[in-house]
Amino acid sequence: MGHELFQDLIRRVREFIHASGPVLSGSAGAQESTFESLALEVFAAQYDAVPPYRSLCQARGLTPGHVTEWRSIPAVPTTAFKEWDFTSLAPTERRAVFHSSGTTAASRSRHFHSAESLALYETSVCAGFAPALLPERTAGGRLPSPPPPCPQPLNRGEARWKPAPQVQGGPFRFVVLAPPSAAAPHSSLAHMFSTVATAFGNGPAAYLGDTDGAGNWRLDVGRTLPVLTGAVEANEPVVVLGTAFGFVHLLEHLEAAGTRLALPPGSRGLETGGYKGRSRELPKAELHRWIERRLGLPSERLVCEYGMSELGSQAYDGAVAAAADTAAEGGAPTAAGRRFRFAPWARAWVVSPEDGREVGEGGTGLLRVLDLANVRSVLAVQTEDLAVRRGRVLSCWGGCRRRKRGAVRSWPGEAEPLMSVRTSSTPRVLTRVLWLVGLLHGLNHLYNVALLPVYLQLQRDLNLPSIAAATSLTTLMMLAYFLPSYPLGVLADRLDRRWLLTWGLVLNALGYLGLGWARNYPTALGCVVLAGLGGSFYHPAATALVVGLFPQRTGRALGLIGMGASAGFFLGPLYVGWRAASVGWRAPLAELGLVGLAAAGLFAWLSPPAPATREPTRPGSRGVLFGSPALWAWFLAAAALFSLRDFAACSMASLGSLFLQQAHGMDVRTTGLALSSIFLVGVVSNPLFGHLSDRARLRWIAFVLVSAAVVIAGFPRVPRAWLIPALLVYGFFMLANYPMVEAALLTSVPDAVRGRVFGLFIMISGLLGNLGHWWAGVQVRSLGLAAGQPESYQGTYLGLAGLVLLSLGALPCLHALRRKEGLEP
Repeated sequence: MGHELFQDLIRRVREFIHASGPVLSGSAGAQESTFESLALEVFAAQYDAVPPYRSLCQARGLTPGHVTEWRSIPAVPTTAFKEWDFTSLAPTERRAVFHSSGTTAASRSRHFHSAESLALYETSVCAGFAPALLPERTAGGRLPSPPPPCPQPLNRGEARWKPAPQVQGGPFRFVVLAPPSAAAPHSSLAHMFSTVATAFGNGPAAYLGDTDGAGNWRLDVGRTLPVLTGAVEANEPVVVLGTAFGFVHLLEHLEAAGTRLALPPGSRGLETGGYKGRSRELPKAELHRWIERRLGLPSERLVCEYGMSELGSQAYDGAVAAAADTAAEGGAPTAAGRRFRFAPWARAWVVSPEDGREVGEGGTGLLRVLDLANVRSVLAVQTEDLAVRRGRVLSCWGGCRRRKRGAVRSWPGEAEPLMSVRTSSTPRVLTRVLWLVGLLHGLNHLYNVALLPVYLQLQRDLNLPSIAAATSLTTLMMLAYFLPSYPLGVLADRLDRRWLLTWGLVLNALGYLGLGWARNYPTALGCVVLAGLGGSFYHPAATALVVGLFPQRTGRALGLIGMGASAGFFLGPLYVGWRAASVGWRAPLAELGLVGLAAAGLFAWLSPPAPATREPTRPGSRGVLFGSPALWAWFLAAAALFSLRDFAACSMASLGSLFLQQAHGMDVRTTGLALSSIFLVGVVSNPLFGHLSDRARLRWIAFVLVSAAVVIAGFPRVPRAWLIPALLVYGFFMLANYPMVEAALLTSVPDAVRGRVFGLFIMISGLLGNLGHWWAGVQVRSLGLAAGQPESYQGTYLGLAGLVLLSLGALPCLHALRRKEGLEP
């Protein structure tokens, strides 16, 4: 029954594609209604037939019974295609598979096709290509039926261009700067090129590309010049299809030969894809000018295409179609704006990477596509490509026909935005955001550990009754740091995360500025509470922001901002210990407060504005944290178990300070240096393990925690000369687990709830874990005179190592949570 259902859906989608010609036979409203009805039916079929997709929908609470309009259909991230088979096809039905262009086989997406779905893909390709590149063929108002197959492609032994026989298909020969699909069977782009060259070419196409032993494409430059020269001599218009790096290789070859061509009138080109490290990169406008100089193809005869292996449809800009319309009206052709639009059997919109809402006019976000041609996989795909929403359909493109000057009739969905995809400035903006957030991370954690080397000075100058009262300052600050985490996570899901980060740093800095002037214990308590409250703003907002901006290499991104934390952990005790040794503890704390205020102003000035958003149209888009009691149980268990890890880490910091000073007689400056060494190596281990964890994340977490536990257990037995190296090893492994755990948790939940999920997580684990600072003071006080003997601490450190090992029980909890929330079948 399922096979017959999908066959019927494929037939109806094909009929919709053929009915969605450049000039609509019915009203836009009727077309939109048909699109939505088809989309909902295909979604229901895919929900039943694609197990990992069903898991994703259930986790989001968006099942066929709850989804009533096409925008609410859950989208699958392109990264998920690399790990799971999103297909309704049984293994025996899979006749073809398209891979993304990853650098290794393990990092490539998989999009499976049967014979029927591949035929539907080819129908979508031809119907989208014709109005964008060959608008003359759509002048009658409907998309043409594909012609019979053309003769075989020009083979490698034919070095010269031969006049085409007069076969059905049109006036154009095709020149393809890529291998034929037979040589690249897993490339959707190669299949697309071969499909349109066969369907619309007048004579055999010339494929000027081949593949090397690793499957990489390369241009056969030895055949390029004779083929193009032959087309010029025959005065036969051509359509040149190629990737950006293919065009660059061709142009370099022509320039080296000192050749300029003038392709026959009517010739045109299609440029798609990027460079992927295979040639020098060029801005698009510069590449197009170079094509015009060397091939004689003006920019208004060049079309840019956008597609991916996970989709069955493509987007095109309107350069050729707009030039054809202008020429038909007697005007001079001009290049159209490089904005993309999908065909009417697909819908594209731009969503904020922070909260998943559709952005407003002019806003930048991630491109999301719903494609009816994806009948046997999943309709909705969440890409990682950045796009800009640019108004509504105001000019003609790719099949729109002008009925008279100034009047436009377009494909359905006129409210859909035009988009500029992959803007050149965006990677720089993302890099800037990453480094600014890393800077704030450094200051945030610098404040967390700044008091560690001056406990004894605090006890003396504030007339405290015991060392436990001094270590309680850090405990209270961290309670204020973690207690409001969930409410601030709610704010991070609803407000501009940039301003939350700015004001949080201001409060944190003011707390330390006041602490430097505190003359009594109650004032000091109030200041550390203010500092902790300000610090609590950081993690819910920053972590949710970074995970949303970097959905693919999440571990690497969090590892990079983790370098800031490691730098802050290192510099805090080092700076305070060094200054306190000569001028006391007050001056360095006040100085750190002033530095924080300056950094907050710098961040507010340099950080880019958040994308403009509007309220989402899908119901319940703000989301619930977890959709079932079982998910709540797994989450709470993971948070509680990881609090044991945090308790051990906090204890290691405060206990280490007291252990070094009392059991080994180190002064405050040396103690600050020793404690800083814990965090110094995190600058290396955070990005290293963050990058490694983008594969096999839970195994890497287990590895670093076990390694850290081994060092903790043996720490009291380490000779004095080896204490700092031992702390370096401990910090290398212990700090590395934090970005990995954050990535594992937050990539398992939707962006709309990440602030709350992480806020609740660190509130639980942080509140329980940071009792370790207070506990360390109590433990040392209980030792009495024995606190001066290193061997007295052996049981204490062995217990802390045991807590780290017990925290490994959180990993099965994260695995279970990911199975439900993260698509794991």
